[in-house]
Amino acid sequence: MPSRPDYSKRPDGAPTYARGAKWPAWAVLAIPFLLAMLVLARFVKSRVAWTACWISVLVFELIMIPVEHNSILRGHWVYNENRILGPLFWGIPIEEPLIYYVFPPVFVIMAFEFINGLLKGTIRFDWGADLENGLKLLGWKPPILGAKARR
Repeated sequence: MPSRPDYSKRPDGAPTYARGAKWPAWAVLAIPFLLAMLVLARFVKSRVAWTACWISVLVFELIMIPVEHNSILRGHWVYNENRILGPLFWGIPIEEPLIYYVFPPVFVIMAFEFINGLLKGTIRFDWGADLENGLKLLGWKPPILGAKARR
């Protein structure tokens, strides 16, 4: 069992520690959301009420950032300095608001519009060809998945 880390105090009084090799583990958590959102964007960009989407995210952020800040100062949340990107926003690692308060709600709205479009028949999705095209947009050349593979 690993030993307990040695905590220190940041200048703002929040506890912190640095353990292990430096790599942005928290930022890596955002990659699946970003990839899925890039693929979904092609299908839902005209279906999502983007102004309402971003206002919803902004209201949620305005409520949660002070709560998060207070939780960090009280020691409820403690971050390994070696696992975050480094920039802090009001004492909060920049990944925190992005991974938990921006990407997931926007992803859920996009996924809802995509599924709603599929069910209503207003979005056509060929699992092979469309997935292949989405992966190509991301710079990855997958094996043929679309119509040619089914022949």
